[in-house]
Amino acid sequence: MLGAIWGPFVSTDSDQTETAPRKFTLGPLGNLNQVTKGLAKTIRAMADGTLDSQVGARICNGLGIIRACLETQKLEQLEGRMDEIADRVAHERYRRARALHGSSASTLASRRSMRRALGFMGAGGASGAKDR
Repeated sequence: MLGAIWGPFVSTDSDQTETAPRKFTLGPLGNLNQVTKGLAKTIRAMADGTLDSQVGARICNGLGIIRACLETQKLEQLEGRMDEIADRVAHERYRRARALHGSSASTLASRRSMRRALGFMGAGGASGAKDR
């Protein structure tokens, strides 16, 4: 009745259709932060009833596996970076010890002091084995 009086711009209850519930989507999962957001979104959806708890548990298990993989990948990257830094520090220590003892490091005393300065525990170092 109002539609006839006011024209096509006024909707009545009979004109409106009920929308279907929206499908659950997670979004991008490319980094650890996005996976964490996905886990939180899944848990909230289970809590408010928009997602079945069994389906949500499966999604959470999958996201947990993805999270573990991303964390492992990041740890491996950090380990590689730490190895690079350790190599650089060892090279710098060697260079400084060599500069401190001069370029004639062929004598037994110079080699032993250089090893002590570098912190080596191998042959001729603190283990007491003889130099070759």
